[in-house]
Amino acid sequence: CNFINNTARGDGGAVYWNGYNGSVADCTFTKNFVDNNGGGLCWYGANGRVKESTFTNNTANLLDGGAVIWFGINGTITDSTFTKNNAVNNGGAIYWWGANCNLTQSTLIGNTANWGGAIYWNANNPHIISSTFINNTARYNGGAIILNFKGFIINCSFVNSKSTNSNGIYTYNDLNFNGGNGIVYIFVN
Repeated sequence: CNFINNTARGDGGAVYWNGYNGSVADCTFTKNFVDNNGGGLCWYGANGRVKESTFTNNTANLLDGGAVIWFGINGTITDSTFTKNNAVNNGGAIYWWGANCNLTQSTLIGNTANWGGAIYWNANNPHIISSTFINNTARYNGGAIILNFKGFIINCSFVNSKSTNSNGIYTYNDLNFNGGNGIVYIFVN
């Protein structure tokens, strides 16, 4: 499936999903635009999965999730690529508001936002595994990632992701960081 040059005034520039146990696979989201959240995809619901998909040049013009915004628990994004997506507010590629979710074997390149250039994760127990972050930029904090709750980053690489106030990762809570390489900034209240 290909979603190219779609526009929405509310949420989900190309796709607005509201339900449980869904799957998006082998899809391309290119140059989609939304006024609010989720330039390419807005997901409401638990137990969802996105795999082997590509998100390029999608925009959330006013709020969060340049490519994807996800509201729901037990979600998974795997084997996907996010390139040059933009959110004016949080999460240039992904804004995630759901506990026990996973991002695995994915690549995030050149995404931008004010906070969390590639990912802004606002839920407990995220797992970011075997993923690569290159040239992501945040205006304020978290060039690659902002984590607002306890999370796990395992075997990931961070290259040249930056922001004005911090470098690759910015977190307000506990972070388990295993393997991988890059620059990490940890802020604990």
